[in-house]
Formats: sequence, C-alpha cells, structure tokens
Amino acid sequence: MIDLKAINKTLGRKLILSNVSLSVRPGEIVGIAGPVGAGKSTLLNICNGLISPDSGFVTIINLPMQTNQQQILQHINYASSSQRLSGYATVMENLATYALLYEVPDAKIRLASFFEHFGVPAGLLHKKIYRLSSGENSLVNLAKALLNNPNVLLLDEITAHMDPILTARVHKFLKKRNTAEFVTMLVSQNTKELQSFCSRLIVLSHGRIVYNGKPLSPARIKTYYA
Repeated sequence: MIDLKAINKTLGRKLILSNVSLSVRPGEIVGIAGPVGAGKSTLLNICNGLISPDSGFVTIINLPMQTNQQQILQHINYASSSQRLSGYATVMENLATYALLYEVPDAKIRLASFFEHFGVPAGLLHKKIYRLSSGENSLVNLAKALLNNPNVLLLDEITAHMDPILTARVHKFLKKRNTAEFVTMLVSQNTKELQSFCSRLIVLSHGRIVYNGKPLSPARIKTYYA
C-alpha cells in the first residue's frame, strides 16, 4: 500500500529525511514516533504528495507517485490536528464542499452517522469552524479525511486535543475500519497511544529510521530519541 525507497529531503540547508525506506502492508496501523524535528510530518507529506523528495521513490497502492499522483489522490487522504478549514463557513458547508470535490454521494447521511457514532450533537454540523474547540476541530478534520473512504489514511497528531473518551472512540472506529483494504499511518507524540493503538512502530531521529518493529513501551520508545 505504501512503499518508500531511499527517500532524501532537504529544506533550506537542513537535512530532514535521510535514506528513508519503509513499506506498509494492507491492514496495518503504523505509528510514527520521534522528537520534534525528526521528519515525521515531512514523511507524511511526501506520502500524500504535498512534498516531493529530493531523491528516492514513492509508490502508493502499487502506483509510482511521480507519474500517477492524480490517480493516487483518489485513494488517500490526510488529517492533522493543526488544520483549519474555512473559518466563517459552518462544519456542514465545509464538509459538503469537500464531498463535492471527492464526488461523495449521500454525504449528509454519511456525516450524520459519523458524528452520531462519536456522540457529537447534530448541532455541531451547523457550527462555524472558528467557534470549534480544538478537539471538535480535530474530529471535523478526521471526518473530512474519511469522506472519500481512502485506502491510505494519513493522520498527524489527530488526537492531540481530544479528551480520553473521544480518543478511545476514534481508536475503536479506526481499528474496526482498518481491514485488508486499508492502511493507517499515524504521527503522534503520545507514546502510550502508539503502544496501544498501532500494529507497528517506526521511530525517526534526525531524519533516519532508528527503529521499525513491534510497538514498544513509552520508556523504550524514548531510548531511541537522540
């Protein structure tokens, strides 16, 4: 589903990613850990096509990103806790716009079901984006990313501002969704989340992969930070 080979990326004079190679198999939930500046978000943005690597090869759903980006974008999506949609439009107006872009049928029914699952009042759909709490904003961004039912879901600190109950519901929802047709890649500074939610863990330090294997305890994860 995701295959990166010898990825290198420099921004300005700073080396962000150095010779990064990894593969993500169908059905996996892969966590990305590492200290601030390790290259975690850059890695996600290379996977979603927002950033091009200086060298190396990106293959998503068995298609080379360099020559098939538009086709790939139909099957992937991205959400971050730091995203903000159009602030003076309502949640529903924003999501309806993305539903049109993604050519999603019955978007209102799908969104109502999504928010009902998380115990969010229906009134949230009519709330303006700038009035959302940080946790509500993250949930709306996740809803946007799930509109096209992507095979590859890329999440950057998506639960960072959510309370424990909402975070648990998000984990349960994503685990149930993540069948053999899908993969999820999650960047998080919450090492407990990475241990309990993910099926595999990758640790980045100074732009390099220093661990790639089974989830580790928070204390073990921190030993790879340098």
